[in-house]
Amino acid sequence: MSLIGLLQLADLPNVMITAVTVFVMGPMLQYYRGRAQHVQRRFWSCLQWGLAQLLGTLGTAVVMTGIVLVYTFLISQGQLLIASMCLPVATSLTEMGMVLCTARMYTRLVFTKRSEVSGDLSYIPMPAMIMTAHAFAESVRLVSLWAGAARSGSFSWVGAALWSLLLNVLNRLGWLRYGAFRIMKPLLGTELSLGLFAPTSWSKLHDELKIFGGYFRFIVPLALIAARALLFQDLRVTGPRAPAFNLSGACAIPALLLLELLEDRVVLHDIVNCYGPLNDPILQQTFYIVGWFADFLNDLWKTSGVYLSKQYELEKWAATFDIAHSPLLPWPELIASSYALAYEHAQHYCSSPAPTLKWAKEVFEWMLQPDFAKVTTDLFQVLAEEAAGLLDGDPQVLSLIKGEHPYTNAGAASTGGFGSLYFDAVYWQLSVIYGVAKDPKTTQRQAPNDGLVHLYGYILPLLKISKEEVRYIKARGHVNKGNIMESLTLILAGSGSHWLVWRCAWAIFLQKHKNTKLPWVVQVSVY
Repeated sequence: MSLIGLLQLADLPNVMITAVTVFVMGPMLQYYRGRAQHVQRRFWSCLQWGLAQLLGTLGTAVVMTGIVLVYTFLISQGQLLIASMCLPVATSLTEMGMVLCTARMYTRLVFTKRSEVSGDLSYIPMPAMIMTAHAFAESVRLVSLWAGAARSGSFSWVGAALWSLLLNVLNRLGWLRYGAFRIMKPLLGTELSLGLFAPTSWSKLHDELKIFGGYFRFIVPLALIAARALLFQDLRVTGPRAPAFNLSGACAIPALLLLELLEDRVVLHDIVNCYGPLNDPILQQTFYIVGWFADFLNDLWKTSGVYLSKQYELEKWAATFDIAHSPLLPWPELIASSYALAYEHAQHYCSSPAPTLKWAKEVFEWMLQPDFAKVTTDLFQVLAEEAAGLLDGDPQVLSLIKGEHPYTNAGAASTGGFGSLYFDAVYWQLSVIYGVAKDPKTTQRQAPNDGLVHLYGYILPLLKISKEEVRYIKARGHVNKGNIMESLTLILAGSGSHWLVWRCAWAIFLQKHKNTKLPWVVQVSVY
């Protein structure tokens, strides 16, 4: 018999001691055995991050266990309404609190020490901690509801299950954040309210991981039901040997599974053909709240451009900065906010009344009215003149175009990579709206480099650059020119010129399909 068994501890403390032993001794032993291979590792820094992971996983389990015990106690006391209302709220608050705690610990212990501590600690532990918080929350809801059904035999779990479904859907679709923003805005002010409740890279990652972390919880209850069925050889719904204990318990498991499927279906359906809702006031600020686009080239490359371009590939370079994790950025919200800002800008220049803001061709045709009025031979010329007027005179932009340090070919490739994430998403949305994104195998998923270089060729002569420099720039490689142009689209968007970016994307999109027989191609002839 083990020492822990001899101590006659209850199940929960027994599990806690065992888990702490495994989580602490395993990593420490691995650290000790790997000292020769990883001489740059710092013991104290790794220990801090290891303890943070322990808090984010085992600590969450302890809190969630307490919620289960409180829920079952309320059920036993006949407080069904209070139990049903408190369970979803308590688990959701604990889950969100642990995600916030993970963000703070990761930023403090990993992100700020990237230059001091070797090794990338973000790809597995940090997403695992966030998924663990969600998995624990979902497991607690399931165990609590099923335990209450098995013990009482009542169907009081139905109300709690529906309440959980409503809260989860509203939270994952952003309506709880929007509601909190509207309520707190008069009390805290716009800036603070946006800082607290606006979508962030962490909230986006949390929402994405929810799709994968909610189904594991059904394994244990289904295994228990199967084990009881095999043990007692009794398939009756009620009775002491019933596999699911009683009728309520038998109905709870499939009903909760169907509700989980319904929740994911509702959430995923919202992003099929649309990069997010367009009319939320909070969305208008998303592009700036992320705090990345506007200052991207200005701050990061001033301090770290040379080091990064020499040491890292694009994906490793992205992992160097917390905000630059491209998969973590809230791209649906960013593209929707960019489109909404372009629409808002166009209202000041378009003579006809603005149509309803939506993802539709008529909105694009309305936004392009001023360009159609100016065009005589080439739409690219009109757009290039506007872009040159905004870009000319900026020393950083000119350094990027000239290929000066740190915007050499390697530097332009890195900055262009992130500009491409933005501009490709804009181009893809155009493909969806105009109905050419039907076949995933043949659809152009990225903005064509030829179109970018074509527009770049129009902008270049309009800038205040000497003829010798223009000849050198024109001699640069085709790919390099595309990288520079993608960086310029990001700079234009960061400076607020979203209307211009979407019109440039439309011009490149039209050029790509000019030889097709699609009906919208013949509306203008500018090439």
